[in-house]
Formats: sequence, structure tokens, C-alpha cells
Amino acid sequence: MPEFPIHNPHDKIFKSVFSRKDAATEFFKKHLPSELTQHIDWQSLQLEPGSFVDEILKGSESDLLYKVQIKGVDTWLYTLFEHQTQEDKLMAFRLLRYMVRIWEQFLKQIPDAKKLPVILPIVLHQNKDEWKVSKKFSDLLDIPNLFKASVTPYTPDFSYEVVDLAAISPEQIQGHVAYRAALSLMKAAREDRILPWLKSISGLFDQVIREQEGHELLRTLLLYMLQIDGREAIDIEVIKDTINEEKIKEDIMSIAEQLRREGLQEGLQEGCKQTLIGQIDFAEGALGMKKSYTSDLEKKTVSELEQILDNLQVQITEKLKN
Repeated sequence: MPEFPIHNPHDKIFKSVFSRKDAATEFFKKHLPSELTQHIDWQSLQLEPGSFVDEILKGSESDLLYKVQIKGVDTWLYTLFEHQTQEDKLMAFRLLRYMVRIWEQFLKQIPDAKKLPVILPIVLHQNKDEWKVSKKFSDLLDIPNLFKASVTPYTPDFSYEVVDLAAISPEQIQGHVAYRAALSLMKAAREDRILPWLKSISGLFDQVIREQEGHELLRTLLLYMLQIDGREAIDIEVIKDTINEEKIKEDIMSIAEQLRREGLQEGLQEGCKQTLIGQIDFAEGALGMKKSYTSDLEKKTVSELEQILDNLQVQITEKLKN
């Protein structure tokens, strides 16, 4: 397989596709209750900045927050993309933490607010097995039936929607092309059937290319197929051979070559970063300093690392003089 950048492919496809207003609108319209969606002003839908997931879980889940008006009232639509292989029995508790973080951000922006906005939480679940965990927060609470009625008024409660890819058939994934392509591919990837999916989507890539920013969307889909960690060995030639239209084949090969060049460049950059991190570690040891965390250094750019190393080398030079 050619060299490509190896970052979290699940996060990349989710955020690339569902940050698009058209795909997000389709997603919410299909998976929120109709008695609610009919009152939403979809023109007001706008993506909010930030992520609210726990740092330790960023490799297994991603999130997006949208603001929208329902009958003139600002409401938040919070989508958590869950791509762990095991379902989380404490999902409602985790969602509650994330919702509190959203409200805290809201209060920082509007400190004199008298009320908090409604948050509608949605979990997009990518797994082979169907979702079985209760969607009610109160079901997590260990309350004996003997005094449940007395305790319930004092305990928080909410429910969340689950979009369960395992429970949706490929035929049910219809609608806007970006939404349809991404969701059906994510389902196929988890079920290790990307090749059958490729053979079944006659004309889909042609529709993707015709979309606004279609080449970028096709690039996202290709990158996901080439990076995903399934049992299937899908490479660019296999993808190309499932396409009939010559123009689409040319587009795919052009994008693949661009990705290859970026992958090689990223590999060189990563190698350079690791070398600099090693040199910084050595320099800090030579100075008797408390050593920087590798995880913190890895977040910095090459130029930032070079600057840190330059400063350390100046200190070493001064120390040698004395």
C-alpha cells in the first residue's frame, strides 16, 4: 500500500463530512424526531467551535456541536461519533459530562445569562453489533424501588438519540450524496466489506465529484478507505478497478498521487520532529532540567521545536563558559 498520513481516519471522515452544513442537515432531519425537525429553522444551522470529549478518548470518539433555532430559540445539537469496538455502558454519564462542558463554555461567552440552552445529544454508533445500552441517564442510578418515587425528583435525567449503523441497512441510507457516501462507507468499513460496497455504489463517485467541493469530499472518502484498519486490503488500484467512468478514474489517481506526496512529506516532517525531540531530551538532561513530556513536544511544530532546541543550546554554551 502507498504511504499516506496515518492519523485517526474515523475522526477525519466524520469531521470532514458532517462539518458540511448540507450533510449535517440531512443527518439531523433523518435522525431526530419529525415532530421536532419540522419546527427547526435549518437556515440558522451553524457549526460551533471546540471539542468536548475526554482527552484520553480522542482516539475512539469525535464530536461536533451545532447551534440552530427552534421556534426562534437557540438550541444545541451535539453529535458524538462513537467508533470504539465495545459499547460504553456509562454513555449517558459521559454525555452528561460533555453537556456540562458545553454549558460552561456558553456561560463563559454569556456570563450574565439567566437560562441555559437546550442540548439535544445524538450518538452516532459505528460497530458491528447493535446498540443495547439504555439511553436514559436515570437507568444508571442505583435506586431501590422501595423509595424510587421519593428520590426521583432529586436526580437529574435525560435521554439521547442513537444512530446505530449496525441496525441500519445499506438500502436505508438515502438522501444527500455526502451524507449517503460517508455513512454507508463508515458502515461498510466496520463490517469489513469495503470491496462489496465499492462494487455496489455504481455512479456514486460521479455524484460526489459534481458536489460543491466534490474533489475534497472524494479525497476524504479515498483517504478513509486507504487508512481504515480492517481485514480487507484495499489499495488505490482496487478502488480504481471498481470504477467504470474514465474521468472518475483519472480524478482518483490524481488525488491518490497528491495524497502520496503529502504522505511522504509528512513522514519526513515526523522523522524530523522525532530527531528534534530526542535532541531536546538530551539537552535538558545535560542542563539538569526537568524533562519535557514527549506528548507535549509532539504537539509542537518543527519550527517550535527548533526554537526550543536553540534556546537550550544557548544555555548549554553559557554553562560551558562558566
